[in-house]
Amino acid sequence: MISALALRRSAVAAVCAAALAVPLHLSASAEDDTAVALPAPGSLARFVSAGYNNDLSVEGYNGYYTTNPDGSEPAHLIKQRPFTDEDRASGATNASITRFAVSPDGLHVAAWVRDPEGYVVPGGTPSDSAGQPGRTGEALVLFDISGTFLRVLVENRRIDSTYHQDVHNTFEDITWLDMGHLLVAGYQTQFAGTSEEWSRGVLRQVDIATGAVGAVISIEDGTLRGKHIDRGWAGGGTVLAVAERSAFVFTPDAQMVELPKALTTDDPTHEGYNGGAVSPDGRHIAVSYAGPRDENGTRPLIDVFDRELDGSWTRRHLTVAELGRSATWVKWLPYTDYADATLLLPLDREDAHDVAAVVRVGPGVAPGDRIAEVLPKIEGPWTWQPIPVPPAGSGTADVSVALHDTTTSAGQAWTGRVRVTNRGPDRAEDLTLDVELGDEPATSLTIGDTACADGTCRIPALAVGEQVDVFVSDRFAATGVVPLSASVTTSSLDWNPGNSTAATGVRITTQAHAHAAAGRVVYQERNGGTIVVSNPDGTGRKVLATPPADGSISLMEVHGNTGLVLWRNDDTFEYTLVGVDGNPVRSFTLGASSGLAVALSPDARTAYFVQAVDAGGDGGHDDRFRLVEQRLDVANAAPRVRREMTGALPKGLRVSPDGTRLAYLVQPVGDYIRSIGIVDLDFARPPRTVGLTGHGDVRPNNVPAWSPDSGRVAVAVGDFSPFDPAGKVLAAALDGSVETMSTTTEALWVSDWSPDGDKVILNDLDRSATLDVATGTVTPLIQRPAWWSGQALSTSPSPSPTVSATTSPSPTPSPTDSPTVSPNPTTSPTSTPTTTPGPDPTSSQAPDTAAPTGAFTLSPSKYVRRGRSVTLTRTRIADDRDSAADVTVRVTWGDGTTDTVTTGSTTKLTHTYQSTSRPVLRVSLSDRAGNTARVVNTALVVDGTAPKVALTVPSCGSRRGSSCTSYLDQRARWSTIRGTASDTYGSGVSSVKVRLVQQRGSRWYAYVGSRWSRQSSQTKALAAASLRTASRPSSSTWSIKAPGLTSGKMIVTFVATDRAGNARTGTYARTLR
Repeated sequence: MISALALRRSAVAAVCAAALAVPLHLSASAEDDTAVALPAPGSLARFVSAGYNNDLSVEGYNGYYTTNPDGSEPAHLIKQRPFTDEDRASGATNASITRFAVSPDGLHVAAWVRDPEGYVVPGGTPSDSAGQPGRTGEALVLFDISGTFLRVLVENRRIDSTYHQDVHNTFEDITWLDMGHLLVAGYQTQFAGTSEEWSRGVLRQVDIATGAVGAVISIEDGTLRGKHIDRGWAGGGTVLAVAERSAFVFTPDAQMVELPKALTTDDPTHEGYNGGAVSPDGRHIAVSYAGPRDENGTRPLIDVFDRELDGSWTRRHLTVAELGRSATWVKWLPYTDYADATLLLPLDREDAHDVAAVVRVGPGVAPGDRIAEVLPKIEGPWTWQPIPVPPAGSGTADVSVALHDTTTSAGQAWTGRVRVTNRGPDRAEDLTLDVELGDEPATSLTIGDTACADGTCRIPALAVGEQVDVFVSDRFAATGVVPLSASVTTSSLDWNPGNSTAATGVRITTQAHAHAAAGRVVYQERNGGTIVVSNPDGTGRKVLATPPADGSISLMEVHGNTGLVLWRNDDTFEYTLVGVDGNPVRSFTLGASSGLAVALSPDARTAYFVQAVDAGGDGGHDDRFRLVEQRLDVANAAPRVRREMTGALPKGLRVSPDGTRLAYLVQPVGDYIRSIGIVDLDFARPPRTVGLTGHGDVRPNNVPAWSPDSGRVAVAVGDFSPFDPAGKVLAAALDGSVETMSTTTEALWVSDWSPDGDKVILNDLDRSATLDVATGTVTPLIQRPAWWSGQALSTSPSPSPTVSATTSPSPTPSPTDSPTVSPNPTTSPTSTPTTTPGPDPTSSQAPDTAAPTGAFTLSPSKYVRRGRSVTLTRTRIADDRDSAADVTVRVTWGDGTTDTVTTGSTTKLTHTYQSTSRPVLRVSLSDRAGNTARVVNTALVVDGTAPKVALTVPSCGSRRGSSCTSYLDQRARWSTIRGTASDTYGSGVSSVKVRLVQQRGSRWYAYVGSRWSRQSSQTKALAAASLRTASRPSSSTWSIKAPGLTSGKMIVTFVATDRAGNARTGTYARTLR
């Protein structure tokens, strides 16, 4: 029967078995500093659940999916062609799955499928028989664990030879009887709809290889000792059947045993068994049932039956503290040693609803210790079914993909890393990696020194535990978030499709700026009037914008981190962007509807605004809005609708200082604001909502003010209404948490957070104040609403020409004020100084022939890892005539690229080397007279190749075969672990580090510091083990002591790192005695 499961994989298994014949001393993966955690074959890998998952596409979704135990990395259980809106409109019926079962080895799924249109099953399943009850349109279908259709085993209506017009079969539950047979449970109905209708339970077994259906042991008549069958489960060749309030067991030797009742038959509280399960080896049975009633209802009880050597079954009652109010199902989790066996049971208590508990089954466990773990809620918990890791040699692999280095600055070269890993248990063959950037195939994609075409890279094979890095490069002009996704496929069977795809966004931030503390402020001197920047005391006033003679303007937004001010002409709805230094940047229009809300990206390249949706004829709807994106730096760019919202208006749009997120206040129609929306600017996922219920109602005119690190937004709320003087200033974080920064006694709203993060501006209609973030102290600022300019306080005020320098500043000065002091033309000549001025010093100055001087530092200074950035930092620039700001810096990176900085105030430049090379970096300085000097001339080594590292197995001498194996299994042979390490490119091996763990019986230990520390699992042991530095007897060898080894499985992980930071990891395992 087991051989029947070979199916289409026999040839693949043979190839993989041959591929596993690798040298004992090498099991390495490239470019990582930690070992790849390899799941043990037969251990718990994933769960199957039902319902909808927000991380999965709903198009063509048939309702079942798999996840990791923590609910992460979901994937569809069954593959199908998409079920589209057009299909729905045509009246087509999507495929549905009613029951399923995963094979004990984790390689296959059997499922009842109704699919008349052929979305899952090629050719479809038969249509339901007209007028017939039950599931006559279903078929029992076999899939592999990746969800690929293999074949139809049998149709539901054909599963029983007794099927005819008056007798109808409905089979539902499925369990695997053994590796070659399924147990299906259902019922037969005769004379349905008549006074003579009757039904009975039926159990049948289905042969996986042939689809043949047979009876189970001696229960063809549907009864057990005169009791009608209700349900049935199987495992390891053993069948558990429940008939009325009794349980019966059939073992492979055809013996039928009635299990002892948990409660006597005449006990009215015993309503039968709710759930049952047979262990994978067929030697243990678990059943759940309702216990005696009390004032709180019933408490579920669990019994475990163990088969003894003489074939008898003994009962153990499990008392499980806090199990909950119901246990309608029970599952055995995979195990290799019964001492570590666990059950999965539903848990329903006040602090954990609809979750699952992992319950220890072994004897000697105290009731309070039986719950080993509580798993997070998965949609549809009643369907939780464990998936084990497949066995080695089955031709399966877990190929995963992960995305790294996904943050860059606008205008800078960016290189991201896509890592592909094979977590086994077998070698992965013929891998294809597809990478998309900005929803298009990535155009600059390299693996090693080879460029990939059309966003696709081919990887011939990956050994177990091996990793490969693929680099994707680009340069982005504007801030924001660009979608990045990757998917990997293999010709081997990928048993875990949940980690074969990855998606994120490349966060393109503004380049770092040096910001002063809370300094000069931007404000309007009156509503609709002149916009100025000044010190808070009014000195250093500079006019930024003046309204037209018969019109008004509005100050819309100030970006203190980039020194930009946005204002709008209220009549023409033209927007103008200027720097806080008064220099114009650009003007643009967005239409009158943009008045609802507007926000600008910090780099001034993109605007976001809100439109009311006009359905035509009624002037628009008050409850439907669009969030629109408009590129300003692209000629004739069309506006792009990013979100449509119903029932709530997004107000107070603000882009984060790093340019990657948008925050807004959620204004429900006809209600106060009690939440903040935050959305990534790739708009790939729904906005996250930070609720403020319980904190208060957001005040009018408020905007979500971003902290300078783009991690929080500040808003002001009134305790009982937006207008309540008593309130708070809140800081809402991206994770949804909210903290109170300060309490307030006045109805002030938040406008801005200072670039240094120390202060928040609070505004009223005619004044502003600052909130000290550290102390919560509120201090008056100026007599107008204000924003931070990002400029330091002016120490030498330069008043506007229209305002007298001797006149004290007025809260609302008029732009036409005249100076109050003027020169007197009749002043006596005697008042003029008699000193004769000397000659103009510039008239006799010698020509400028001296070049600038300067100093720079480079990090890293010599060895650079390919795909990593180097940072060039200016420490000094000087010139005999020009200021540092007038010196031009030209950097030739040595790989064909050059950066020229026209202002010496730039202190840092970064660059990424994309290929292995030995470039020479040169920096030249030029002044305005054209004098040039080279101040940096440094040879670098760009190394993209990880060093080679291997563990050396001790020599067996003259021993051969089993004698050698027995010799190597002795603990004494491993008191010192040795190996080799070399670097082929030439930057040189800088270190070799080693982790050591050991499994002793069922327990795991990690070598931490100078002792062995007990851990609860292999994963935790690997995480806890110290990464110790090995000694280097020579440039190509390494060794390290392994004290205290005992009998058990030893796992050694080792990593060699070169001077450029490339790393290669290896793993070696051996069971010692």
